[in-house]
Amino acid sequence: MNQPTPSSLLACLQAEIDAVRRFTQLLQEEAQSLTEPAAFEALNEITERKNQLAEELAGLGGQRNTLLGRMGLDSDHAGGQAAAAADPALAPVWQALLQAVAQARELNQRNGILLETHLRHVQHSLDALRALTGQASLYDAQGRARRVSPGKAIAAG
Repeated sequence: MNQPTPSSLLACLQAEIDAVRRFTQLLQEEAQSLTEPAAFEALNEITERKNQLAEELAGLGGQRNTLLGRMGLDSDHAGGQAAAAADPALAPVWQALLQAVAQARELNQRNGILLETHLRHVQHSLDALRALTGQASLYDAQGRARRVSPGKAIAAG
């Protein structure tokens, strides 16, 4: 089996940076969808694309760690740091990867907060509807809408 070279690690890191940047772009699209009601429907498609990119990123990370291990380095962050310290060509690429990952992590955390806020709002709305209808649930166990018995009328006014 051939010993991997710093150039193969460099190519892997560059592919990983590209994937992280595409993931960050999706996170920005997701943030827009979470803050603009008209764009909220795009979340399903964005989530599907994010899941595909997350799988790609996991594969690239595994490939990077395998290369590091085959180069005699730790197969983790410390190994990446050691490779960057040993090869001046790798250092700026490794730093760019770390910066891209930090940005993606920050956006993902922010989006998680936005999504949690939306979920709380939806839950409060459902609770209010349940209270108005006197029903414990608006749907039966099979997920079908239940007929709501005539009860309290909602009046504006």
